Amino acid sequence: MDTLATQLSALLSTGGSRNCLVLTSGDTWLALSGEKGGTTITCEAVTDDHLPGSSKLTAQQRQALMAAGFTPIKHSSRLQRRYDLEGQSRPGEVAATLAGLLDDVYGASTWTLTATTSDAHEETNPQVIRQMRQLSRSRSHQDRINLYRSLLRATLLVPVESAQSQKPAVIGDISGFEVFGAFTDQKSALYYDPRGIPLRAVGGRELFPMLMKLRAGSLRLNPGAVVGGELYRNELESIAGAVVRVTLR
Repeated sequence: MDTLATQLSALLSTGGSRNCLVLTSGDTWLALSGEKGGTTITCEAVTDDHLPGSSKLTAQQRQALMAAGFTPIKHSSRLQRRYDLEGQSRPGEVAATLAGLLDDVYGASTWTLTATTSDAHEETNPQVIRQMRQLSRSRSHQDRINLYRSLLRATLLVPVESAQSQKPAVIGDISGFEVFGAFTDQKSALYYDPRGIPLRAVGGRELFPMLMKLRAGSLRLNPGAVVGGELYRNELESIAGAVVRVTLR
């Protein structure tokens, strides 16, 4: 318990603006985040969005989490809450609360800790977001072309296989071809997986030719988020082709 309390304190005293701590027991986890100099941490408890079919929450488990102060995240059924760590005794108190949650709600009496400390990625890409919203309303060819152009000018956050790897991570499969992902901003990446995933900032003019070399079946933009979409292989070829045409001029 003392180790957990120390790690909770470290979320606010070391690292940068995006520090993460994950308590894991099998398919069960609590994902905590905080920033250096802050006074509160955010905790998301695993729910059906991230659990395999055999481990779905019961109504009683969900009610227990909400009774413990967890509330739904906007546009989803996921649950999170904040904990104030001000005061010398608070990290220990919150550590005991979290351990109790894992045991009482999920039946997990032991767990492992994984901590990462870093600064948040600064990319936001508001133009890409606007173009995706516009295309979802109009479905017009011109708005689709405008989105492609915005993506080529953008710097996107691409999941990679590990923090030491430059290779994009496979996040799915479509008709036997690998599916990759990209996020417009870190908030969208954390919406996809609040435990934090290794990300690499990649410019659009580098990304799309790379996807062609990887024989990608599709690229999911902000998967799971409110504003997102999927570009299929024929679209990826068109966008990558635009890079080649510009390069050859």
